[in-house]
Amino acid sequence: MMRRSIAILALAMPCLSAACNIIIPATYIIEGPPKQPAVFELPEKRTLVFIDDPKNRMTRVALRAEVADRTERLLFDQGKVTELVSCSDAIQLARRSDAQGNRSSIESIGRAMNVQQVIYVVVDQFVLSVDGASPRPGATVRVKVLDLEDQTRIFPGDDGGHLVEAELREPPQAMYVSTSGRRQIEDQLAMQLATDIAELFYEHEDNPLGGTLQAPRQRAQDR
Repeated sequence: MMRRSIAILALAMPCLSAACNIIIPATYIIEGPPKQPAVFELPEKRTLVFIDDPKNRMTRVALRAEVADRTERLLFDQGKVTELVSCSDAIQLARRSDAQGNRSSIESIGRAMNVQQVIYVVVDQFVLSVDGASPRPGATVRVKVLDLEDQTRIFPGDDGGHLVEAELREPPQAMYVSTSGRRQIEDQLAMQLATDIAELFYEHEDNPLGGTLQAPRQRAQDR
């Protein structure tokens, strides 16, 4: 990706003067790491984050809730939404409709949740490996923002949605081949995906190298 290439090249550039070893760190300390502006400014409305996985790319329904909950929490912490809406309730509502053979529209789900706009995310890919042998976690989604009051899509300009690609640094092979390790990788990929989605809507530090896996931890049974 372009951002990653620029970052790596910048680190590889030789120093052009004896003073640069002092100037560069001082500038970094004063100004902080590079910032990326928001791609889109969310209107101040009651908002639902809804993760749609029509092709069941995610192995667990709980992963959808993890992505939605963290996305909304990050937006709340940044002051981009003023209250938290239960993403899990919206998912359960959609699943009940699907079980009855009546797939609900995202607009009807949003109105049932009493929201004014929806950050609608469609999952295209969520994998731990590209070739089935080497661990390379990555996810691809398309993001839209829908205004339910005006019944319009306000982001992006085209109907295809804004593409977001999330990835983690390669985890240890031993972690990838164990059941508990794979679940932990999935959870971490979900967290990174949520971060990348949320950062579309506020200024943030540039992180071109993707997320890293946290140390193993005790986890509750998946619901």
